[in-house]
Amino acid sequence: MKDVTVNKNELLAALQNNRKQHADEYEKVMEHFMETLTVKFEEGYDLLSKGKIPDLDMPSIPESHVDDYDRAIKMVEMEVADTFVLEEHDFKQLVMDEWKWQRVFEMTKRAYGV
Repeated sequence: MKDVTVNKNELLAALQNNRKQHADEYEKVMEHFMETLTVKFEEGYDLLSKGKIPDLDMPSIPESHVDDYDRAIKMVEMEVADTFVLEEHDFKQLVMDEWKWQRVFEMTKRAYGV
């Protein structure tokens, strides 16, 4: 596919929307993570007090990628041109919100029922 020229304001709007959606999803998954962690610790403490070893297996800790969005937003804001030329992989990431880390984040969300 060829490069695409996008309007600066439209790119900023897409990035800000994607950032908000990620931040909201991260907040939800962190709530579930903290609940899960609290239950695991309480169960672990009960088992330890009975002289038994608890199961310490946990799904991975959710990771926020808000800083990835913030960096991209700041770069777009500081650009003096009114348009950007994006290659397909940049468009996929910045506009379509398909980052390299997305798959891991989606698996973490599913692990916590979000």
